[in-house]
Amino acid sequence: MDWVNCVLNINVYNFNKLIVSLSLLLFLLQYSISIKSEEMKSAFSGQLDIGGSLTSGNTDTTRLDVEINIRNLKGRFEDNFRVLGAFSKDNKETTEQRFLISYESYLELRKNLFGFSYIKFDDDNFSGFNYEIEASAGSGYKLINEKDLRILIQGGPGYRYSKKINGTLPQVQTNTLSNSTLTARGNIRLEYDISDDVFLSNNLSITWDSQRTRIDENISLTNNLIGNILTRISLNIRHNTNPPEFRKKTDTNTKVSIVYNF
Repeated sequence: MDWVNCVLNINVYNFNKLIVSLSLLLFLLQYSISIKSEEMKSAFSGQLDIGGSLTSGNTDTTRLDVEINIRNLKGRFEDNFRVLGAFSKDNKETTEQRFLISYESYLELRKNLFGFSYIKFDDDNFSGFNYEIEASAGSGYKLINEKDLRILIQGGPGYRYSKKINGTLPQVQTNTLSNSTLTARGNIRLEYDISDDVFLSNNLSITWDSQRTRIDENISLTNNLIGNILTRISLNIRHNTNPPEFRKKTDTNTKVSIVYNF
C-alpha cells in the first residue's frame, strides 16, 4: 500500500511532464530514424532500470527510482535517449523529486573520431533550480575501442538556461530568476566487460561557465542474473561549485536496482 501511496503522491503536474517528455522522446527517436538513409538497418537496444526501498517503524521512508535508456545504431549514426525519475519521502515529507530527459547523438567521422550533439532537461526541486536546460556540440575520440574495453573522450562549447528558485525550500519558493550562459562541456566514458556476465561503466562529465562548474559522475557495476534480467549497484555524484543559497555543493545517491534488457 505504501508503494501505491508513493505513486499517487506524484502530483498531476509531474505526471503531465512525464507524458510530455516521453512524447518528446518518441518524437526525437522517430526524427532520428527519418533523417538517416532508408538503406541502413537500425539496431535498437535499451534498458529499464528500477530501484527503490521501503522502511517502516521508527522511520517511514519510501524511495522509487526509474530510468530508461534507449540506443539506436544506424550506419555511422548513434542516438542515445535517457529518461530518469526519482521520488522519495521520509516520514511523509518529500525529500527528493527529480525528473530528467536527455538526448545525445554521435556521427562517426573517421576511425575513432566522431562528432556529437547533446541536450538535457533537468527538473530537480531540491537543487535550488526550478529546472535547467543544457545543450552542447563538439567532437570526440575513442582512446580505446576494444571488444571488452572502451574509453571515449569528448568536448565542445555549449549553452545553459536555468530557472533559479528564489526561496529556501521548494515549498516556500516565491518566484524564479532566469539565467542563460555559454558553457564548455567535457565528458569521459568508460565501459569495461570484466567477464561475460559482469560489466563496469563510468560516465564523468564536467560543465564549466563563468559562474560555476558542474561535475556529474555515474559509476555502475552490472551483473547478468538470468536471461535479460540483470542486477546493478550504482553510485551517482553531482557536485556544484557554486550552488544556490542553503544548498550543499555535493549530492550522492547509491542505488541497487533490477535491470531489464530489451
